[in-house]
Amino acid sequence: MLCRHFGICGGCATQDLPYGEEVARKEAALAEALGRHVLVVPSPRDLHYRTRMDYVFAWNKLGLRKRGDPRGVLDLEECLLVSPEAFTLVLRAKEAAKRLGLKSYVYTAGVGYLRYITVREAPVSGERMLILLTNGTEPLVRPLLDEAEGWADSVVWASSGRRADVSTGDVVETRGRGWIEERIGALRLRFGPNSFFQANPWQTERLYAHVAERVLGDVLDLFCGVGGFALAAAPRAASVTGVDVVEEAIGFARANAELNGIAARFEAGDAAGFLRACDTVILDPPRGGLGGRAIHAIVRAAPRRILYVSCNPKALATELPMFPGYEATELKGFDLFPRTPHVEVVATLDRTSR
Repeated sequence: MLCRHFGICGGCATQDLPYGEEVARKEAALAEALGRHVLVVPSPRDLHYRTRMDYVFAWNKLGLRKRGDPRGVLDLEECLLVSPEAFTLVLRAKEAAKRLGLKSYVYTAGVGYLRYITVREAPVSGERMLILLTNGTEPLVRPLLDEAEGWADSVVWASSGRRADVSTGDVVETRGRGWIEERIGALRLRFGPNSFFQANPWQTERLYAHVAERVLGDVLDLFCGVGGFALAAAPRAASVTGVDVVEEAIGFARANAELNGIAARFEAGDAAGFLRACDTVILDPPRGGLGGRAIHAIVRAAPRRILYVSCNPKALATELPMFPGYEATELKGFDLFPRTPHVEVVATLDRTSR
């Protein structure tokens, strides 16, 4: 089934391919980037899987960028990356915003009010959050909050005064719980409007299991988010500590540990500041990678094993040689992003010298 916008919308790239061929192409791309064959585990679902989609509101259109035209916005009537229920929620918000006279934000000129309508979904559990991002904190959005409060488990008003085209901001007001809960295997994980959460819960279950099966001894998770990798690894670890710079995420990580009855420590701060003697370091950094300073600190801490989870194979290929005394003993891909060019890779690095 092809989305009616396929070929024009920049959200998907491969809906016209059999899914098996898409996976094969991703394996070929990884082989080129990393210099060896990397098996890619296919996703159990190739559509209606995403836990978050940010839809830009500009020129009175709500949708995604046009393919090849980052300044053009395609007014979407459907989106197959999220569930039909989640996209219906977005369309209701769009129609209400127009009816209430909320002006869209023209990011090329830096003028207007409503910037983004974002849906966060826990598709396994069926819970949803709607996030309305405005330009500044003038309370024009409150009538829309009043209406949307009955549509979703959580409705969040966030604000950004930045001229840059951003889809996240500071939380101004929350209606409902302020979080939604997803099930990843046996884990119950709650997350909020600004907490990182993996895009595909069905494939994330496999990703967590792969990492958890490879931990040794005392584990340090340096980009822990809401605690998924750390909590999945805890039953096999001697101890688990998670660190993240986002305080909201750490709050949820601590709550998730308690929710699941798992003994784990979570601290907010810069990852490099928490490096200590440990056996395993789990890394799931932002798309740009780790950077030389962080890599140097990790190598100096000399863990027995490093589990590097990357959503950017080119950055991973650049950084793997920067770990002296370590060998990449295993590389495995997980297709967390079907119908897009992106793929997740887990590199297992084992220490060969001290």
